[in-house]
Amino acid sequence: MQQPFQPYQQPSMYTMQPAPKKRPCLGSGCGCCLGLGLLVLCPLIAVVACIGIVLRGNPDPLYSDYRADPTAAAEYDVLFDNAIAQARSDGQFNVGIEDRDFESWLNVEYRNNLAENNEGNTEDLPDWVKDMKFQTKFDDNEVTLFGTTEFSGITFNMLVVSEVSINTDPVTHLTRPLNVEVSKFQVGSLNMPESFRTEMADSIADGLSEELTQVNQRYELTSLSIEDGMMRFSGHVVR
Repeated sequence: MQQPFQPYQQPSMYTMQPAPKKRPCLGSGCGCCLGLGLLVLCPLIAVVACIGIVLRGNPDPLYSDYRADPTAAAEYDVLFDNAIAQARSDGQFNVGIEDRDFESWLNVEYRNNLAENNEGNTEDLPDWVKDMKFQTKFDDNEVTLFGTTEFSGITFNMLVVSEVSINTDPVTHLTRPLNVEVSKFQVGSLNMPESFRTEMADSIADGLSEELTQVNQRYELTSLSIEDGMMRFSGHVVR
């Protein structure tokens, strides 16, 4: 039986730096940005599709539907705006993210960045790029990401399971508050090798940490929990 997750109680110190509200591209595979490094899925699926190995063993979707609610996506940004304002006023901050709200943000952000990086014209993009959809799940101290698209009438699915914790490394914690370890990275029937899992973990960690580094003050993360569809952060500003 899996042991219940115990939040870290020994904080590490970070430096919050101002960051532009719009997320930058994390790669150039298909001229789009996924916010959490899922851009790596685009060229990866293209390669796998050419190989043709994914015809068997696609991972199953997390849910029966896909959410791309612009209101829920906007609320994701508001959560961090409110946390920043709270930290500036009383030094404390708390953030709670629902997995399906994050899913809406991911799908909306993906399509917005497709348009922005192609100057509003996405007609010339391949359908498998335009039609890509994502699902997310937060539970058991894990972040699970699912992606799907079609290439030449064949469905290709991707599944990434990662464990997220507070980064206590004295060298990297200043720029990356969260540590991510990808325990599973599957595209179709292919289990990606360690080098791909490491690259994906770095992209996810950078994307999550970006949202936690928007205040020009030092702060400490005091707890992190990922359970029952919620990811919760808490901490305080060091004055």
